[in-house]
Amino acid sequence: AATYKKQYRFSYSYLKDEFLAQDALQETYVIDLDYLDEITTLNYLDRVGSTCNAYMYCLVGGFKKVFKKEESNPYQKLYMIIGIAAGVFLCAWSFFYILGTLKVFCFIAGTFLILFSIRMKVLDFDFKIIILTIAFFLISFHDAVFELPDETFKVAAPVIAYLLGQVLVGNEKDDMDKRITFYYIMLMSGAYIHAVWNFVGGYRQPDFSTEAWSEMLTDMFMARTAFEFDFLLTTGAVFFAILQLIKTKKKVYFLLLLMESVVLFLVIKVEGRYNLCILIGELVLFWLIWIISHLKNSSPKLKKVFCVSTGIIVLLVLALIVCFNKNIGGLKDLYMQSYFTGGGGVFHNVRFEIARQGFWIMLDNPNGGAVVCIMDQSNNAHNMWINYGLEFGVTVFLLLCLFVLFTIIDCVKLIIRKSDCATTYLLIGGYIAINVFLFLEAASSLADNAQQWLFALVLAGMIKQAGNH
Repeated sequence: AATYKKQYRFSYSYLKDEFLAQDALQETYVIDLDYLDEITTLNYLDRVGSTCNAYMYCLVGGFKKVFKKEESNPYQKLYMIIGIAAGVFLCAWSFFYILGTLKVFCFIAGTFLILFSIRMKVLDFDFKIIILTIAFFLISFHDAVFELPDETFKVAAPVIAYLLGQVLVGNEKDDMDKRITFYYIMLMSGAYIHAVWNFVGGYRQPDFSTEAWSEMLTDMFMARTAFEFDFLLTTGAVFFAILQLIKTKKKVYFLLLLMESVVLFLVIKVEGRYNLCILIGELVLFWLIWIISHLKNSSPKLKKVFCVSTGIIVLLVLALIVCFNKNIGGLKDLYMQSYFTGGGGVFHNVRFEIARQGFWIMLDNPNGGAVVCIMDQSNNAHNMWINYGLEFGVTVFLLLCLFVLFTIIDCVKLIIRKSDCATTYLLIGGYIAINVFLFLEAASSLADNAQQWLFALVLAGMIKQAGNH
């Protein structure tokens, strides 16, 4: 009791709040209860409580490390090497995925999945794995009927990608945020380098245009949006980088913001819209989430600052809308003359109409196999999920939508439980960016030359695991 009171005073002197101080002490002592049997002498306890540094160590959950006996793990270095190798694989795959096959991905990613599963020992039951398996079993059955190749790997690849995301995060809370950041950055880096290479290399091609040019690895003529996809993970990491830069002042997070500035320069130069619009949307969304989650425990002065700043931003947005509708200062004319109006603009894009027509055609062909022409887009609804429904039937479409719905629920749970954690916004930012792209773009069903959805599945697995622990 005396030790608890002494530490409470110390925590209150730092936190300046009774409830926060109580929470800090409760967290510390709950963790410590599991290791009371390892405290053998009063001298050991006195040594822990002898200095202010030890007290601070306790306040951040350090009792678990202080009182826990050092256990020599002969496999620790081995798993560290395996972890680094997994990061290198993510980087290499995100760079070469356009050349790779589902078979290669399954073998390499499956190997890491087995190795990390052995270390974790226990994997939480996840109903979403059953949903994925059933959906892609139906898809592979369809392919097998028509004697298409690699149907086995078409079932395995999405499940392996999702489980890989879970085991990479792991079930050890120590350094979980570091693991999430490391693997996300590695996955992002390969795609970023690939995109920069293609944008810069594309400028030098004689057949270059802002709509499409030849991909550097395959020399295949590809649309601009396909190259923009590789920048989405970088765009999704911007809010995370801002939070960490404010919190830690480390220059490495400024490098992430610098990388995003390069992204914006390159995509605007070729009249790209995805990364710019997603960036604005995510910054507004995450800023609101951050404010709402911190208002409860904020001081009255800070609450006032939040309310005033939010009010000012809302007024500015309303003023901008009014100016646009009334064409004040020629704002609407400026927009209409810009490349943002291409394809119907941002809010009335032709993709929405294509998706709507594709949806109704899918319902008219519930068993799939719909070969139609939608607004000159042959059998493509500019929406990956509707494309799955057109090709494989309504049942597959509903199963995949159910998977996305459960993942959105996982995102909400993660925000509620870990709104203070910067990696929450890192994972969700990347996941939202990729899914917005797949919702609007002509992404085909999973295949050797169409592995983009696997990126989102890896992030979905990481979100699920981070929310559970």
